[in-house]
Amino acid sequence: ARGSIFQTAADTEAIVHLIAMSSAPKLRERVVAALGEVEGAYSLLFLDTGSLIAVRDPHGFRPLCLGRLDTRAKGGARRRPAYVVASEPVAFDLIGAEPLRDIEPGEMVVIDDDGLTSSRPFPPAPLRTGLSGPSGPNAWTSRRPPLRPLRRKCGSYRFPLFSPEEIEFPQRQSERR
Repeated sequence: ARGSIFQTAADTEAIVHLIAMSSAPKLRERVVAALGEVEGAYSLLFLDTGSLIAVRDPHGFRPLCLGRLDTRAKGGARRRPAYVVASEPVAFDLIGAEPLRDIEPGEMVVIDDDGLTSSRPFPPAPLRTGLSGPSGPNAWTSRRPPLRPLRRKCGSYRFPLFSPEEIEFPQRQSERR
């Protein structure tokens, strides 16, 4: 059993410890191993000497966007495209970058000397439809059977709780006297 001594209360530090404890040879493999043990919402960037890794959580709760800087350098010379990553596409306007696309839920984008590669090591989480929750049926499906007699009697689940005549609105200061 290996332990870790944490220096902060940030949850990101736990991910860094998981990456450090991984026996995988490359950073991208370490990131996949570490994030395979993590649940929750995140959009993360990892940077080492040769690559930038951008990862979005499988649920897609946190935004992460991919953009590209203009390939024309000052003086009109051409250069390699420079990819940029931000949490919102509006950030690209500030640096003159072109938004390309959202990084998809569960996607990992690696930007290195070979260019840009994309993979899906974390399959997107299934969408919740509201028909069920983590601990069984939701409130609506559990309340529907007792409401059936009311529906037969009233013809609907929706009925007014009070009539408009019963609502008293406060008067304006100028109307009070």
